[in-house]
Amino acid sequence: MQKTTRKYVQKLSAFAHYLGGTGIRDLSEITPLHVREFYENAENRRPRRSYGSTLRAFFRWAAAQGSLSSSLADAIPRPRQYRFVNLPDVLSRSEVDGILTSVDRSTPLGRRDYAILLLAARYGLRPCDIRDLTLDEIDWRGERIDIRQAKTGRPLALPLLPDVAEALSAYLRDGRPVSTYRTIFLRHHAPFEPFAAENNLMAIMRIALQRAGLANRAGRRGLYLFRHTLATHLLAAESPLKAIADVLGHASTQTTFGYARVDLVGLRTVAISEKEAGR
Repeated sequence: MQKTTRKYVQKLSAFAHYLGGTGIRDLSEITPLHVREFYENAENRRPRRSYGSTLRAFFRWAAAQGSLSSSLADAIPRPRQYRFVNLPDVLSRSEVDGILTSVDRSTPLGRRDYAILLLAARYGLRPCDIRDLTLDEIDWRGERIDIRQAKTGRPLALPLLPDVAEALSAYLRDGRPVSTYRTIFLRHHAPFEPFAAENNLMAIMRIALQRAGLANRAGRRGLYLFRHTLATHLLAAESPLKAIADVLGHASTQTTFGYARVDLVGLRTVAISEKEAGR
């Protein structure tokens, strides 16, 4: 909720800044033309598509409060969107290994970053779930990780893999700053506290990509790249779709189904040769 509120404030502030530049000082002065011009144009000349839902919600609220004579929500274009139109970006197994081995684990910061990257690579955990992971969610004797996903609120139980246990232990024993916080991963600059809620840990991934020689790769460069990669590799290994959904914490296998689009090995098994096609 706090993250959503921050995004609303950020986007509405940008809209207010735009209105100020046009001389608008009151909500009643906003016209559909203003809305469309803001939505279709940005500093980099790309449409502000992600602003649509925020502006619609604001205009509906303002109309209900009587601040607008009528809702301007219909002035915002609604471009047709198709599910699964793009292929998920994935890494090869050698690239995953290269990223992980590129981390310098001789330093406390390196041990922290390695544990974070390993959690993303082995389980496909979302950045928010890694960032919020606590000491209480690690069952060392039971060899389990039990979390409640920040995005869905659903519980997720995962096996504590040996290399993950080793990485976490190394960081906790010889890397993590002394702190009363129960959150496992902390900032390594004073004050030594958990990452901010808006921190998606992208900087850690970007540094690892750079060290692995993948800084200029096309596509994703955040931790979600590991999530998409894990799902695709599990699918290629013929893991059941439900099992993959359980690992990723998907509420529905329909979400997991999107990764089937990049199962090239599977596609080759049903490909029709030119000779067969001509029969």
